Amino acid sequence: MDLWPTLGWNYQPSWGFIKPEAGVRYTGYQLSDTAPDAKDSPSRTTPTFSLDSGLVFERALQSDWLGVSAGTQTLEPRLFYLYVPYRNQNDIPLFDSALMDRDPDWLFRRNRFVGADRMGDANQLTAAVTTRVIDGPSGRERLRASIGQIQYFEDRRVTLTPDAPPETASSSGLIAQGQVTLSSRWTVQGGVQLEPDNNEVLRGAVDVRYYANPRQLLNVSYLMDRDQPDFDLNDQVHSMDISLFWPLSSQCERWPAGISR
Repeated sequence: MDLWPTLGWNYQPSWGFIKPEAGVRYTGYQLSDTAPDAKDSPSRTTPTFSLDSGLVFERALQSDWLGVSAGTQTLEPRLFYLYVPYRNQNDIPLFDSALMDRDPDWLFRRNRFVGADRMGDANQLTAAVTTRVIDGPSGRERLRASIGQIQYFEDRRVTLTPDAPPETASSSGLIAQGQVTLSSRWTVQGGVQLEPDNNEVLRGAVDVRYYANPRQLLNVSYLMDRDQPDFDLNDQVHSMDISLFWPLSSQCERWPAGISR
């Protein structure tokens, strides 16, 4: 059983937003064929608190840029505080939990693990900023760029396995992402994640999409990844993915290919 009721308030004036939220997560198990010294019914109860806040600044663009006519540029700083007290979870088996991928959305997650087997302790503050360029006549977003980082006030003691060391880094490293809509047919987006100690690139990705029409899509993406469990940071995974959706064949074809590892 996994229950996570929350109580929050969503205040959204024209200048931004404030979203406090408190909750309690209960996870319980009924196990069989356990070891003699293991519990048959382990459980965990963890309170959670978060405060999400942001501002929105706008300015009118004085000249055409990226084909934008009478457009608007926004600047959107955001702060997200998360507190989750430590709970010892060594008696809970690991079924389907794993660490989340570190993408821009990860900066604002309430749990750094996927699945219910682990609830990460946290005392941290995310600072991020996003800018957008919006076309006036159509309202279409032509450009979006964001960058953010987590500052940790305490070590993270909850780990996937009891013998794993706690996470002691004082920050997450910078995570950035951008997207440009060049036209109604072409979109380019990319992202990068930096290693917190020396700002080396841990992960980088570029994705190019071509829309022949709303039902015809060609996508080419490239990924360089060094942020993998049990990987030496000198190792790299390079992969390219080409996918195509074309209604002439009434199906989607996909060709993933690893370049080097």
